[in-house]
Amino acid sequence: MFMTSGLAIYLIALEFILGAVVGLVVAGRVYRSRFRLGLLIRAAVLGGVFFVFAVGVAGWADSETYFYNGQRLDVAPDGKSLWLRNRIAEHELSLAVLSSCSAALLAGLRFQRGVHR
Repeated sequence: MFMTSGLAIYLIALEFILGAVVGLVVAGRVYRSRFRLGLLIRAAVLGGVFFVFAVGVAGWADSETYFYNGQRLDVAPDGKSLWLRNRIAEHELSLAVLSSCSAALLAGLRFQRGVHR
């Protein structure tokens, strides 16, 4: 596929927006009683960043695959095990959405600085 820098930036921005929307939806459903602007921004940014990172890892895994007669093989001809990389590449979208959801859940955590009684 022919990829220019403008198209790459467009695709990354599109993936970030998709992850941000997923993060907002998850944070809105889970933290609806304390859904404020700060939580909204944190969930959107973390969801987008984690989505882009997961898609990047899946792209790396997909670039390291080996095909023979149209089938993806778990072992390359040089003996390298590709089992995990094949599984990551096959489940790219579910891993990206799951990481975006978990980032949105992490955005809503509150950490206590001391013991409150």
